[in-house]
Amino acid sequence: VINFPNFLLHVLMIQIGQKDVEFVKANIALDDKRLLDFFKPLLENKAEKFEFVKQFGFNLLKCRFLFDRYIIKREMVGSKSDWSLKHLKYYSQIKNVNYLNSFGSSNINEGENKSLIMLLAMFHVSIPTQNYKYWLNAALKYLFQTYDNEGFLEIKADAYKNYLEDLANAFLRDRFLAVDGKRFDYLEIIYTNKEKSKNILITDIDLSLMDKGTGVENFIFNYLDYLLWSKDVQKYDKFRFTFRSSVEHYYPQNPKEGDNLGIDSECVDNFGNLCLISSSKNSMYSNNMPYVKLSSYSSPDSIDSIKQKIMMDITQGNQKNERAAKNLWGKAEIETHATEMKKILLPDLYVE
Repeated sequence: VINFPNFLLHVLMIQIGQKDVEFVKANIALDDKRLLDFFKPLLENKAEKFEFVKQFGFNLLKCRFLFDRYIIKREMVGSKSDWSLKHLKYYSQIKNVNYLNSFGSSNINEGENKSLIMLLAMFHVSIPTQNYKYWLNAALKYLFQTYDNEGFLEIKADAYKNYLEDLANAFLRDRFLAVDGKRFDYLEIIYTNKEKSKNILITDIDLSLMDKGTGVENFIFNYLDYLLWSKDVQKYDKFRFTFRSSVEHYYPQNPKEGDNLGIDSECVDNFGNLCLISSSKNSMYSNNMPYVKLSSYSSPDSIDSIKQKIMMDITQGNQKNERAAKNLWGKAEIETHATEMKKILLPDLYVE
């Protein structure tokens, strides 16, 4: 999830940001290529540097403990890898250790532990680079401020989940869909606005940013998939967040000769016609029509995106209703699906 040089910067940002966010905005960034540049000014004052170093050492240890316990990792289960959220348990009587889920009594991923895995994985695959991982900074800041050094105040799963959901909503509204003049930077969202979205009016949101084809932010698709998953956990139990980075046009941008249904480019780039899949699958589909893409999936495990699964279910339903073979997914389906998905993303704001 993160490497050590960048982890040092997260700790530094949390330590300074709690007291002076303006200093952080002007002098610190989550970029390990400039690691020493960010630390040097804080060590120039001889009278203060010893206390700074002492405090940083303690904060580093605390953040590492919290990171190990409450941030997802990649775990090998047999021949497959999956996301996990676990902590180390020491059994004094037998002098042995084991890894248990961080939340809940069962070692099976379910309930709150599963929800937190999905939330954290959603953030991570949306912003997978080691640098500028602001979601991780926000999560660590929450854990750092919530966890009592004496152990009297533990991290509660429901409060942690609510915090991360508020953060995701703030990223969506205040960063990715904000109108010009209403866009906040990440540090403002995390340290100044306390992860609560400021864009609460429909006039604060630019819905057209969801209708930009390949220009739509990956985070929007992943956050939508999380919301869809949380609405029906059992139905989408096999869904996992992976590193998908390719925006797929379900109705193709350039249909093959004889397939073109006359759908204009604006409708093709509409959010209702888009989903996020792996680059390899996007290349494989090329300019195939939806009914051809539908036949490419043989099992639920192969679905890259819940949004895509819903689009395919609509296509399959039209197939059963004996619509024309090449006209299973058209303008009406695209616009209706877009409305439904936007309402899920912005339930209190979206107006048709």
